[in-house]
This record gives sequence, C-alpha cells and structure tokens, in this order.
Amino acid sequence: MMKFSNILRYLMAAVISAIVFCACEKEKDYRNDLPGAWELVSVSGQYGQTPQVYLDIVGDGKFVIFQRLDENSSYVRYDGSWTLTGNRLSGNYTDGTPWAAAYTVEVTDGMLTLTSGSEESIYKRISSIPDSIQISNF
Repeated sequence: MMKFSNILRYLMAAVISAIVFCACEKEKDYRNDLPGAWELVSVSGQYGQTPQVYLDIVGDGKFVIFQRLDENSSYVRYDGSWTLTGNRLSGNYTDGTPWAAAYTVEVTDGMLTLTSGSEESIYKRISSIPDSIQISNF
C-alpha cells in the first residue's frame, strides 16, 4: 500500500505537469490572417473621437495606411513594411522611420485588434479600400 505522502507527491507532479503543459501553449500565428483591407472602428487611449483610418496589409510584408483625423482634412497616405514575430506586429515607414510602437495582434471573426500599452485599436475586415479614399490626396 502506498503511503499518503507518496500519493501526494504523484498528485503534485501531475498538477505541475498539467500547468506546464497549458502554459506552453503555442501562440497563434496570424501571418495568414493579416493580409487584406481593414477599416478602423474604434480606438481607446489618446483620441477623443476615432480617426478615419484604412489599412491595407499586403502578404509580402508591405502596408498602406490612409488616415484622416477629422472631417475637415483630407486623407494622408503612409506606406512601408511590416514584420510579425509571434503575435507582435512592428514596422517601418518607407523613409525608414520605425512605428512608434509594436502591437500585439489578435484576429477573430473578421476583426483585427492591435494593442500597445493601454491603447487598443480595433479594425474590421472590408473587401477593399474605397477608390475615392485612395485617390483623395493625389
């Protein structure tokens, strides 16, 4: 018959193994979920109202952003490249300037959530960026 202390040791070993197994769960790779057109629907943090932003993420590591801060301004276009390491998205603009932050990525049900610090930006997938926006600043 096993002693109670031996049973307790085996039970603790099983619990620790289960915790370690669950903690080692692999991060989801969003590399195939990111490419496409996205429209910003909400942002927390520094803005009083959500700016109008369209994001086109291309599978070859390129991106295009069209951003308008208020109704009285035109869209501004930004281009560059992005990289994804695990679930961390970072990038550089065409002139070599790095993004102000790297973002934790989550893609669920056609929604893209980018989180950096206390700021969370949520985008919805759209079929394409409207032509009127793409040519509005050229």
